[in-house]
Amino acid sequence: MKEKDGKETERRTMRRRKEQRERTRRNALQNEQNSKVWCVKLQANCWGDWEFPMLGSAGRARYECRRAFGNCCCRTSEFSSAFQCAPWGLSD
Repeated sequence: MKEKDGKETERRTMRRRKEQRERTRRNALQNEQNSKVWCVKLQANCWGDWEFPMLGSAGRARYECRRAFGNCCCRTSEFSSAFQCAPWGLSD
């Protein structure tokens, strides 16, 4: 009986962790939708970190950016493979 209880507890813990991961992912997607679609330039070239000002947030989150066809394309969130592009050199 005790072994069964242990397995049940373990299953509940796993389910809770899964729900937490899903919540984190949903929040990240929400933040991504709230972010502006251009990068704020941090350095003279496009390589390295740029910033996405998060609307309604004092903080700034940095994500990977790369240059493509005269644009700077920045990842919209650390969980996202999507890139938002802006003309290289654009700053708000």
